[in-house]
Amino acid sequence: MKNRGYKIFKAIVLTLAIIIPLVVAFLMCRYTYKRHLDTYENTYFANIKYDRKGNDKQNYREQIEGLLTYTKDRYRLLETKEVKYDDDKNVGILDIYQVIEKVENASGDGYTYDLYYYFLLHDVNYTCIYRLNEGSDEATIPDNITIPSVFMQIRNADDFDNDNDCVTVEFNEEDFLTFIFIDYGANPSKVGKQYLLAARVKSTNFPSENVTISIHCDEDKSNNRVSTPDDAKTRYVYDNTSSLDVDNFYVDLTEEELSTFTPGFNGDALASGYTKYLLKTYWWWEALVTIVLVGALTGIFYMVITYQGSDDEE
Repeated sequence: MKNRGYKIFKAIVLTLAIIIPLVVAFLMCRYTYKRHLDTYENTYFANIKYDRKGNDKQNYREQIEGLLTYTKDRYRLLETKEVKYDDDKNVGILDIYQVIEKVENASGDGYTYDLYYYFLLHDVNYTCIYRLNEGSDEATIPDNITIPSVFMQIRNADDFDNDNDCVTVEFNEEDFLTFIFIDYGANPSKVGKQYLLAARVKSTNFPSENVTISIHCDEDKSNNRVSTPDDAKTRYVYDNTSSLDVDNFYVDLTEEELSTFTPGFNGDALASGYTKYLLKTYWWWEALVTIVLVGALTGIFYMVITYQGSDDEE
């Protein structure tokens, strides 16, 4: 009976010696779960920006949509328009995204969904920007380069001359993209590396459901946010016959319309593949090291206690 009891005791100790390292490894991985979040996000966006050889993909749209997928509830590219100078020269290309942002209520009880318009101006011709800034077709890029401020004005398409019914925003005034995106199509080379020009407007801030948009550099007229810029300093994206329809001021879009949006992760690392990333990069060796170290200690404990048990048996 004594020998049988010892065997049961020995089996229990052996089971504990196996289970304890596994449990400790699990707890260690659980403890370090959020510790690698910054590394994961850096890797996530690096994979969007660079190929496997570490070369920049130079694909603005893939990069911007990768960011929107990770950080927002959903989005879609609504329009792409050329901004013209004197009808034959491009100031740049304006991409307009509808972006749904999930916002936690101030009380912490539930969420609301806000609809924003993201205006992204790229492939910017800075020669034309300087001409807009100076209000003269003869203007050139100066040797001592200082990039002019670029503004966007949104007006009621049916009443474009009404200064009291408009919204003016400055590109890159608000850092809402979190990451800096290079404008790969910017020119000329004299300006050097430039970044995407971006502005965000909440749908409820539009003056009407049908608007006309202009790009300008008339900073004097933008200080009060209402006065119409000098025509020489303005280039239109839409005119009165080709205006932007923004009838969805609130996120009451139909299911059919929402199906045309790309779903996002709302910054949820777990939903975007964080656990899989940890298993492949950190958890396997953290768990292995923990199992080896704790396993060695519990193994020594097992040998000591069973050795003492053998002496008692004799």
